[in-house]
Parts: sequence; C-alpha cells; structure tokens
Amino acid sequence: MNSSSNTDSSLSKTHNTDTGNSSANNAASTHAVNSSAHDATTTKIAVPIFMLAAIVAMTPFSIDAYLPALPTIANEYQTSIHDIELSLSFFLVGFAFGQLFGGPISDTIGRKKAIYLGLSLFCVGTIAVLLSNSAHWLWVARVIQALGGGFSGVNPPAIIRDLSNGREAAKNLGKVAIIMMIAPLIAPIIGSSILAITHWHGIFIFLLIYAAVLVVLVTKRLPETRAHVTHKTPALKRYWLVVSNRYAMGYVFAQCCSYAGLFGYVTASSFIFIEYFGVSEHIFPYFFGANVITLAIFNRINITLLGHFNPHQLLNVGQAALLSTSLTLFLYVYFSEQPTLWVFAVLLCAFCASLGMISSNASASAVESFPQHAATATAFIGASSYLWGAGAGFLTSYFADGTLQPVTMVFLGAAVTGIILRAVLQLKTGSGPTIA
Repeated sequence: MNSSSNTDSSLSKTHNTDTGNSSANNAASTHAVNSSAHDATTTKIAVPIFMLAAIVAMTPFSIDAYLPALPTIANEYQTSIHDIELSLSFFLVGFAFGQLFGGPISDTIGRKKAIYLGLSLFCVGTIAVLLSNSAHWLWVARVIQALGGGFSGVNPPAIIRDLSNGREAAKNLGKVAIIMMIAPLIAPIIGSSILAITHWHGIFIFLLIYAAVLVVLVTKRLPETRAHVTHKTPALKRYWLVVSNRYAMGYVFAQCCSYAGLFGYVTASSFIFIEYFGVSEHIFPYFFGANVITLAIFNRINITLLGHFNPHQLLNVGQAALLSTSLTLFLYVYFSEQPTLWVFAVLLCAFCASLGMISSNASASAVESFPQHAATATAFIGASSYLWGAGAGFLTSYFADGTLQPVTMVFLGAAVTGIILRAVLQLKTGSGPTIA
C-alpha cells in the first residue's frame, strides 16, 4: 500500500520473500484487502480491521444475545433460572480452553485454517444448542460452541501482531476493541427483538447465520498472515516460554485483573440497576450501554494518546485510574447510608473508563515479547483473562448480601491485585526480552 491510502479501516504488511524479513506499514483502504504481488520480491498483505472485530465480536454476541431468553428457556426446560445461568459460566470456561488449544494450533497450521476450524466447531455447538432438551445438554452444547469461539477469537490479535508491533499493534487492538464493543451494546436488543417475534431458538439461528457469514468473509478476504516457521516449537514449550517470562507476565496479570473488574460488573449489573436501584428492565440497557460507550470512548482516546506515549506508560495511567475509581466507589458505598443511582452510575462510568486504558496496552505489551508465538501468547492471555473474569463473577455472586459492598470490594481487589502482581513480576527485570 502506498502511504496516501492511510486509514483506520485495515492494516497491512509488506513481506520480503527473498530474506524473510518484514516491515510493518499500518495503511490500507477498505477495498484493498487482498494479498497481491507488489513486484518480483515483495508481497503485500492487508486485512480489514472490521472483519477481525467481527470475528472477536462473535463471543459477546454469544454471551449477551440470549440473556433476555433465560427465563423462557428455564420455563421450557422446567428448571431453575440459575441452572440456565450456569450455561454462561460453562461458556466462559469453554472459551478459555478454546483459546488455550487454539493458540498453538494457529501458530502451527496458520491463522486462516484455525479460524475455519473454530467457526466450524462453533456452528456444531450452535446446532447442538438448538437440539438440546435439558439444562445439562445446554451446558454441553454451550461448551462446544465456546471452544469454537475460542479457536476463532484467538486469531485476530495474533493477526494484528503478525502485521504490526509496538504502538501500532496497541492502536490496532484498540480499533478492534472499539468496533467489537458494539456487540454487547446491541446483542440484548437483538435477542429481545427476536424473542418478541419467535421462539428463543431464533437467537441461536441468528448466531448460526452470523458464523456462516464469517466463513464466507474469511474465505474471500482474509489472506494468511503467519510467517513461515521452519522449526515448530511444541505447544507446551511455547506456553512455558510465556509463563517463564516474568516481565511479560506482569502485563498478563494487569489484563487479567482488569477483566476481573469488568466481569464482576457484568455479573452484578442487573442486580445493581434493576434490584438495588429499582430501574425498570426497559431502562436498564441504557445504563448498561452507557458503560459500554464509555469503554469505547476511552479506547479511542487511548489510540490517540499512543501517538505520543508508549503502551507501558498508558498502562500505568490506566491502572492508577482503576485504583482511584474503585477505591472511590468502595468508600462511597461503605460510608453512604443510601447510595444514590446517579452518583453511583457516574462513578461506575469512571471505573469503566479506566478499564478502557488497560486491556489493549497490556495485551500489546505482553505479546510484543513473543513475535514467533503470537497466537500462543494471545491464547494464554485471553484464557487467563476469561478465567479471572469468571472467578470474579463467582465471588460477586457468592458474597452477594443485598448491598453494593461485595461488588465494589471485587472492583478494588482487582485493581490492587493487578498493580501488586505487575510490580512484583517486573521489579528489577528491566525490559522484557523478545523470545523467538
């Protein structure tokens, strides 16, 4: 791509086929997305950011679209709604393991084949959901579906690392995050709309169609971006390379703790607004959406700031902000006899804003140390983050006592833990080494 076609719509890289060396060039138009010969010795690869975001967004669609149908499914299966809610926990665990297995597979067989495999497994799991007739079968089907989602979802960040690095990688991850944040904003609306006109199965038919469309897009518009590797390191050794890198693990735990705060909020959001503050179910999406929009805005601000600061510096700011906002929330709830909706909602938006300054910076900084094992590193980071998020959700529910203190304690605990773990792991280690 020439420099005159610089936009936010796609990312590209020029590979030199003679030497195997490459240089990142974050520039492309939406329509110029195919892999083509530049001259006798170079090949340009360009990938639309929107398509990568659509692959990642399959997960929040799978999580949030069926939430309005939980009572209906419980009634149909003649079981408790809490049994159906467990299908979400099973999905998160399945997604985490899907990433763990999907990362090494992607580094071995290539990004495109791994995405095909993941989308196929997702479709099988979705069909299994449609055929399920009990909560237990729903759990199994959701695990299969999530494994496929994990196989697919681990690839977009790895593709970004294939084609960019450093600040550019953090910028591109931020762009993906902004686009994919539309999914949790509109997924409950889509689910409610489908539920209003047809059976709850319609929600999963929508997900099946969504995955099928992605298969077509990947076939037509996604080139292979993984560089050819002559020596293939075993998967367990690749994971050990990630785990044994103390400096990189500091970034990993920073992201894990931000996900713990995020999923602590998601788990408790309906209780906070509907049960505690008495907001109606029709108004609830606006409060929930306000925090999603806040996350998106600060992801965009983070992208702009990356033009002047590096991801490490902005991560410091994000973690400091997370500590400040979570501490303020906890103190407000602890000392206030009756917290008010609008004060708590504003403070919660500030908390979510700080989360928007952490994830892409932590992820880009961690993956930077593993150029030859980007998908494996991404898989480990993603799986760890979702497992920590699931753990935070469990703690929020387990210690629920009808007040806002448990959830704000989870917020504060996540912020403090992230700072401590990162400080301990990165203390006296200097800069993280690059592991090929």
